[in-house]
Amino acid sequence: ALWPEPVFFSLGMRATSAPTDRPEYVSAAVTPAMIAAALNYLGDCLFFGKGLPEDPPAAAACYREVADMAVPTSRGQGASMGQAWAQYSYGWCLLHGKGVHEDPRTAVQYFTRAAKTHAEACYALGECYEGGIGVDTADEVEAYRFYRKAMKLGYRKAEAKVKAIYAYVRSHYTYSGHSDKTDWLQGAYVMMTEGQGDCFNYYAVTKLLLDRCGIPNIDVRKVRNYPDD
Repeated sequence: ALWPEPVFFSLGMRATSAPTDRPEYVSAAVTPAMIAAALNYLGDCLFFGKGLPEDPPAAAACYREVADMAVPTSRGQGASMGQAWAQYSYGWCLLHGKGVHEDPRTAVQYFTRAAKTHAEACYALGECYEGGIGVDTADEVEAYRFYRKAMKLGYRKAEAKVKAIYAYVRSHYTYSGHSDKTDWLQGAYVMMTEGQGDCFNYYAVTKLLLDRCGIPNIDVRKVRNYPDD
């Protein structure tokens, strides 16, 4: 069968350049990477109404076509990257019920397939595991693992987690004037169980949360004693 006209248009081709009785002509004319890019572009146009009437179900169908496409590993990285984007996009549609019936569990499956190379998919998985969405139970360890991977893959929104940690610590604990500074883990425990502490406790609980997220940070050591300390 002939690929739809918009697909050939996005590839810079005319549909009439591939005879309907010569399907092998189509497979020879375009690569998996080109097909993935074309269908992703078409899906975006349909989803956002860019140059075409807004049609989320048709957009979701385009994303799924690429997401489930068999891509030989020998055909290069372009197709696999395009497929990862489609897997994320289709997963997003499933998660939010846009163009398809809402299905968080299947959304997580598509996010997981894309997460090897796709930063947004990793971040989406982090949110799913953090909120217990589409998974058996909430899992902070898995959530922060995917947030960390999203950051490594360059997803800037993951940086918001760092800001959220600092905001949480500042808003949920109160200051008191003295603490035992022997062990930062003990300092974090005291802060989290008693709800108050001094600068060392603030540092300790923040470090604990940053470590749990896999976010690099620095160690702080006390090197000088003051009379009242």
